[in-house]
Amino acid sequence: MRKRVYFAIAATLGALVLNAQTIRIQGRYPAGNAEQLALHVRPLDGALSADGVALKAADKTFEGDAPVSSNGFYQLYGRNGNVQLLMPVYLSGTNAAYPLTLQLEQGCPMITDAGDDNKALSAFNKKLWASDRFFWTQGKTLKAEELLPFLRSYQDAVDSLTQVYACSESVKQYLRLWAYTSAWNNYESIPRAVGIALDQLSFTSKDLYEEPLRILDTPLAACFSSASYIIFQMLPAGTMNERLAALHDRISNEDMRRKVGNVIADNFVRRFNYGNDFEAGLAELKEAVSTYGVDSELVEEFTRRRTSVKGSPFPEGVILVDADGKEMDMATFKGSYVYVDLWASWCGPCCKEVPFLQQLEKDLQNDNVKFVSISLDSDEKAWKNKMQTLNMHGNQWRDKNEALAHALNVQGIPRFLIYDKEGRLYDANALRPSHPNILEYLGKLE
Repeated sequence: MRKRVYFAIAATLGALVLNAQTIRIQGRYPAGNAEQLALHVRPLDGALSADGVALKAADKTFEGDAPVSSNGFYQLYGRNGNVQLLMPVYLSGTNAAYPLTLQLEQGCPMITDAGDDNKALSAFNKKLWASDRFFWTQGKTLKAEELLPFLRSYQDAVDSLTQVYACSESVKQYLRLWAYTSAWNNYESIPRAVGIALDQLSFTSKDLYEEPLRILDTPLAACFSSASYIIFQMLPAGTMNERLAALHDRISNEDMRRKVGNVIADNFVRRFNYGNDFEAGLAELKEAVSTYGVDSELVEEFTRRRTSVKGSPFPEGVILVDADGKEMDMATFKGSYVYVDLWASWCGPCCKEVPFLQQLEKDLQNDNVKFVSISLDSDEKAWKNKMQTLNMHGNQWRDKNEALAHALNVQGIPRFLIYDKEGRLYDANALRPSHPNILEYLGKLE
């Protein structure tokens, strides 16, 4: 027998509205102590941070005020013991009360009343819950030829549900987006869940759905975190402004144009080779802001990353500390070249370089060169443990505010840099300690 736990929830819009921007969520939990549920709610329109609003609980009741969603969609989420609760809810209008009954079927949250819209959302949630559980626990039993029908079954389920339930157009559109983005996410996860490389499949992500860009060309697509990335991936290759032009040609919704446009521009900022023509890159980005309305703050971000260009001073705003927590300053080394090792405890290739770095420090006969290792670890304990394990000595610092890699546009580690005697970037991609020519290279620095 399926385990069922019931919640009685009343979401009242109108009489319980505190102001034009607020909705009151009220409910009771007759099956037990509501404080154990740790329930939250958030509008699915970007009005709240990812943390949402916690619903206050006392015994069998809970309530809270959340911003009114501009599209009527909310997400109710939390935990019931070790069971995660995650369920979209559609509450349209401003003058009606919506009593909702939420049940858990083997851990899957479902709403059994409140109209066909929420019944359809719950039914698809149940389908997705079962499919995803199978995909991640038994995915390796799927054959390559079974994968496309499996992923397309999400949309087949939506087609069936919209025939069974008299859904509003908004909910139909939400369901189509939910099905497509879920299929895409699992397609991307096939190598991990199934063990088959994507290039070995007879189909691509473009085969998951007919006219996917048409499905994503709507403000509701913003409810799904992967939607912007999917559109970005489907655009033809080219320069930033060529891709922006293609975006505006294929997507008409201004919200999605803006979101994906910023993804395109952000990708440009992160991947730009700042050692090449900085001014040309800056001009291209400014054109994107002017012509396509991408976020002007990206121009500021691009300019800040100029610190990765040869001759630039060490980035400002970076907090470096030693193992005792004392703040350190690169200016300490003024008058010497500084060979900088950017590493982290979780980076295997970084740790493999450590013995070579230690030997390099012993063998180098050049007092003009100093060494410093800067960890990008966010976990201080992991950093200290790894230093002890590897017997790391000398200048061992940590990037406390996690700003250095960002400022230097570091795409991966290990990364080695050299700063000159004036504290300016001399080599943004220096040879590794394991390179056979590194000793000679550092030995010639005067």
